[in-house]
Amino acid sequence: GSISNGEVLKEIALKGRFNYASSFLETSLLVKEIDLGQIPRLKKIFSKTKINLQARLALEKQRLDLLFFGKAPKVIFKGLPAKLYSCTYFQGLGYFQNGTFEIKIDPIELSFPKTKARLTFSKDKQNYKFLLKVPFLRAEEVLPVVELFLPERVLPYFKAVKK
Repeated sequence: GSISNGEVLKEIALKGRFNYASSFLETSLLVKEIDLGQIPRLKKIFSKTKINLQARLALEKQRLDLLFFGKAPKVIFKGLPAKLYSCTYFQGLGYFQNGTFEIKIDPIELSFPKTKARLTFSKDKQNYKFLLKVPFLRAEEVLPVVELFLPERVLPYFKAVKK
């Protein structure tokens, strides 16, 4: 598909080197101010985003290693209050080799709702694994967000429990 008339990103830089004889690849990627709200398939989800991402990849002996980090000072979802999910920071690493992979993102930090988490997603020869740990979460900031997704008939019960 095509990108809409708006600006999807401010800057992209790709640097790398590849040695064909030894199948060695080393590269770095920098993407500044990605606005996912400008991508047609994502317009239904995001109103506006501003995400900065840096990644480094290395391919050696049929193994691809990945290191990445990013900041998202602005992520606005359609239908949710604009202050949600601001100032996100994340970093991670991963590898891909012979049909297996593992990606770890640690830390994942949100300033609203105040949250710290870590995520691991992996696949061995037969199974997928997904692990999310949330050691810090501010309930008083999360509960109003949860209310937005509850059906109208459940809200009175939820509010009674919340008190």
